Amino acid sequence: MTKLTRTLFDIFLLRQTPAELPYSKQLLGFLVILDVLVNVAAAQILITVARQSTEDTAALTDITTGVILKVVLISLGLLFGFVYSALAIYKKSDRFVQVMTALIGLDILLSILSFGVLLLMFIPILALVYYILLLYWEFMIYAHVFSKGFDIDMLKSCFVSLIFLILKHNVAEWVFKGITSAS
Repeated sequence: MTKLTRTLFDIFLLRQTPAELPYSKQLLGFLVILDVLVNVAAAQILITVARQSTEDTAALTDITTGVILKVVLISLGLLFGFVYSALAIYKKSDRFVQVMTALIGLDILLSILSFGVLLLMFIPILALVYYILLLYWEFMIYAHVFSKGFDIDMLKSCFVSLIFLILKHNVAEWVFKGITSAS
């Protein structure tokens, strides 16, 4: 596990590629489960803190663990579908497991780093800057992984990364609004 953590951290720092990760469907499955748990826990904590720090809790009352779980699972499904489709387009389908292992592992790391927003919450401008830097780094990580995984140049991978992240955030928001308004 230490070698895996080190490799994921090196990919996070843009020093390694997904090809350095082992081709293991079991590892990918384990990371998917861990990613769901970390993302649901992170969302629960962020919502709990938001409820305590705001007087208008009406918008937050509809957010249950079930709603969070649905949004996390739909986002994961979107990632799997997007990467599978893109790899098929670039005729690199054999790289699916390693690319997904990298992206899921990096998502876990980014979710853990998102707790930094909580630490800076009482200094709003720092929290905002931290959040923007985190989004920027997420973009760079995706561009790096897409570039190496799809075997395309960095400009194309930045474009693919931008499309995916916009799609991911918009679909998550759309699904989240649909679920909470239906409840």
